[in-house]
Amino acid sequence: MKRYHLLITAALVVVFGLGIVAAADLFRSISTNLRTYNNVVKHLLSEYVDEIDSDELISTSIRGMLDGLDPYTVFIQEEAQSSVGILTRGRYGGVGIRLGVRNDTLTVIAPMEGTPAYRAGVRPGDKIIKIDHESSLDIRTDEAARMIRGKPGTKVTLTFKRYGEKDPLDITLIREEIDVNDMPYYGVDGGIGFVRITRFSRDTAQEFRNAVKELHGQGINGLVVDLRDNPGGLLQDAAVMVDALVEPGLLIVETRGRTKKMTHKYHSENVPALDPETPLVILVNQGSASASEIVAGAIQDLDRGVIVGEPTFGKGVVQSIFQVGKNTSL
Repeated sequence: MKRYHLLITAALVVVFGLGIVAAADLFRSISTNLRTYNNVVKHLLSEYVDEIDSDELISTSIRGMLDGLDPYTVFIQEEAQSSVGILTRGRYGGVGIRLGVRNDTLTVIAPMEGTPAYRAGVRPGDKIIKIDHESSLDIRTDEAARMIRGKPGTKVTLTFKRYGEKDPLDITLIREEIDVNDMPYYGVDGGIGFVRITRFSRDTAQEFRNAVKELHGQGINGLVVDLRDNPGGLLQDAAVMVDALVEPGLLIVETRGRTKKMTHKYHSENVPALDPETPLVILVNQGSASASEIVAGAIQDLDRGVIVGEPTFGKGVVQSIFQVGKNTSL
């Protein structure tokens, strides 16, 4: 028995020792590479034929570092921090286009209702190949968003490649102040409740629960939740929205990452705002992405309702924002 304990102890020491060695090798590699990087930056700044802006050099190198990853991992600098705040402020100058990437091409997830892009006939799935006559093929989504946004009253010309159209389409749009309304409409028609959700931000789930409670109090015979052209938003709000529609104690969604802290399970916890026996329909289309797909998928997997519409966008990743500098984020 004593020998058995000694063997276990020895095995644990070996495993723990291997972990220490692996960590040491990783830190040594990082240290070596950072030293090389610092030397390259030093020589470029001091000896390159033309003077180089040091801030721009570092920013460009960071963006290059991220180019080989997925299209949603981006470096957000001070001038782009405002785009992060749109989720909470809900107002900006632009044309009302929600952007994504499909097959390595900048793609319209959906135009926002009542905006210049919507009125001009921009469609979900349209590929943006030029912005103000400059190619957008090597432009990341955050850069494209900065180029398309701007002061209300100014113009931007977008060139689209549309499925079924032989020639590219040039559409000139006049920027407006865009007010993003998460839930522009809810009501009852013929005994059926209807709720329109355009995105998921900080207050969406609570507003949705309140609306469903109000509709339920009116004695509705069914509920339709419209998630068409909804590009998503905050994962937590999507989970809380499902919580308002299903019984407590059910697994809504699970996220998984490389580290333990990135793995999380979201369960329903509260009494639903809608009677579990009330028929439920979720409307989706190709402009429904991210958090919208989580809601629709959870409702379908839990057999709580029926999904009606088209195949969705297909954005199955969850993003987090990390502050990496005083005015920069990753």
